Amino acid sequence: MKESASFLEEEQKLSAPSFTKSVFYQTATNISSLFFATAVSIITARWLGPYGKGVISTLGQFLAFLGLLLSPGLYTSLMYHIASRKTSIREGIGTFAFFTLIFSLPLTLIATIISPFLTHNILRGVPLPILLISLIFFFIGLYFNNPLTITLYALQRFPQIFFTNIVSSVANLLFLAFFLIILKMGVWGAMITQWLLVPIGILIGFYFLYDVLKFSFFKPIAIKTALRDLLSYGWKVFLGSIFHQINLRADVLIVNYFKSPSAVGLYSVGVTYTEILRLLPSALGSVLFPRVSSSTDEEALEITCQVTRLLTVFLIFSSIISLILAPIIIPLFFGAKFIPSIGVVPLLLPGIICWSYSSQLSNYLSGRGHPEYPLYASIIASIVTLSGDLILIPRLGINGAALVSSLAYGSGFLCGLWFFLKYTRVSLSYVFLPKRSDLAVFSKIIGQKVASFRKAR
Repeated sequence: MKESASFLEEEQKLSAPSFTKSVFYQTATNISSLFFATAVSIITARWLGPYGKGVISTLGQFLAFLGLLLSPGLYTSLMYHIASRKTSIREGIGTFAFFTLIFSLPLTLIATIISPFLTHNILRGVPLPILLISLIFFFIGLYFNNPLTITLYALQRFPQIFFTNIVSSVANLLFLAFFLIILKMGVWGAMITQWLLVPIGILIGFYFLYDVLKFSFFKPIAIKTALRDLLSYGWKVFLGSIFHQINLRADVLIVNYFKSPSAVGLYSVGVTYTEILRLLPSALGSVLFPRVSSSTDEEALEITCQVTRLLTVFLIFSSIISLILAPIIIPLFFGAKFIPSIGVVPLLLPGIICWSYSSQLSNYLSGRGHPEYPLYASIIASIVTLSGDLILIPRLGINGAALVSSLAYGSGFLCGLWFFLKYTRVSLSYVFLPKRSDLAVFSKIIGQKVASFRKAR
């Protein structure tokens, strides 16, 4: 405990970067992520076609959902407790490692055992050997990589997160070009690339946390109070995340089950195109949660509402531009085989807009210690997702999936907004209508970054 206390004291000496600087680095991180992810998506689409693209997308969505099941809310809980100084890094990661071994490892083995069943149902088209190898690397990343990333976010080390993302993204692109384009290994080449990124991410994470973290921190420790604190907060986040992931990923698995991997490939390209609208909201949300967790009530509310008001301006212009450019960009970059993907774009956009707002409201409520409110909103949205997908996907295919996605995000947003207004007692106009002061702050930020860029040149 003495060593843990010393590290906690060392962490407290670290000053968090300004909110503007954090948003800048996180936005840069998301821009680079979007750029490289789009490049990867284009390469896989052109070299694998709709079927191969669908196989990769289906497996990726399944592993993401499995990761959520195997770490019930502990990622967000770990970030919350480290950011708010409620636990040390050593105790947090050690307790997380203990839980991973006693809970996550057995469930990973169960997933391995039922893999043949999965590849004939919701993972139809995914080769069994690829699924088995992916589960091995998946658990390694679960144990090491994810806690490292969470710690970087909790300490608000956004420049390091940006660099980590750049290195991983470049490696991803180079490996993909080598295995997929040069060696022509097909789906295997795309997956080998993903497997190699796991150890690279772990090494970079250790490098950027060397001053506050040691490898010995990953030794499982059973501290009852720490485990109780993580789980007492985490289970609420877990339930909310389960329903959120149902909204986010169930449509891909249901499309694959009722239709085909090719349909998933077409749908995933439409989703990839609309992901650009998530860019700024996602960056703001990543910065907002740890900042809200460590701020006063008044400061946290003001930051959150200023963010949502600025989002109003961003979403109006970006949505219009996305609709206009979709018929040009999708065939140009992904190929003529993906022209059907254009039709899902206008159906997905309303959901993206609702998600952009609700993610900020959820981060505020969770950051103030009330993750149960986003949970209730996610339950409503997940009911809409599952019932709507099962009814419309068999009839309307990927267009039905896109329509249900927007309906689900819309219902979750309205529910979350009601909880937010009830908790904060602010008006709708205060949350959504931009003020001159907001635009002035935004213009000042842009001017500072342009000046910094010119000075750097």
